[in-house]
Amino acid sequence: MRFEIKHRWNGNILFAGDFDSIKLCLEAAIKSGSNLSGSNLSGSNLRNSDLSDSNLRDSDLSNSDLSNSNLSDSNLRRSDLRGSNLRGSDLSACELSTCDLSGSDLRDSNLSDSDLSASDLSGSNLRGSNLRNSDLSGSNLRDSDLSNSNLRDSNQGESK
Repeated sequence: MRFEIKHRWNGNILFAGDFDSIKLCLEAAIKSGSNLSGSNLSGSNLRNSDLSDSNLRDSDLSNSDLSNSNLSDSNLRRSDLRGSNLRGSDLSACELSTCDLSGSDLRDSNLSDSDLSASDLSGSNLRGSNLRNSDLSGSNLRDSDLSNSNLRDSNQGESK
């Protein structure tokens, strides 16, 4: 089946090909070194994906299933991840500043050494997450569940 990854604002095709799923299309795009910044992946099933070292800056991944995925060392700056399932994912050393992660499920995820500065994490479930050495400065943590999370040496956010 033909899959296309399009730019979220202008509709230009960033990557396309014949794949069995959008997950395989996205992984192939990343392996090829494609710049996927600004991509529209809203509502995608990307569970168990290897998206490490990707450039998904300014992308729309809202309401997507990224559970148990590897996003380590990726650039997701200013991306929309509202309502996404990131449970059990590796987001270590990620650029997540100014992201909208409101209402996301980040339980048991690894966010160590990540930049979450000025991000909206309101209403997110971060229970059991590893936030060690993360930058949460200026982040909105209102109504977030941080119980059993490792916040050691992290730069704390605000409860707005």
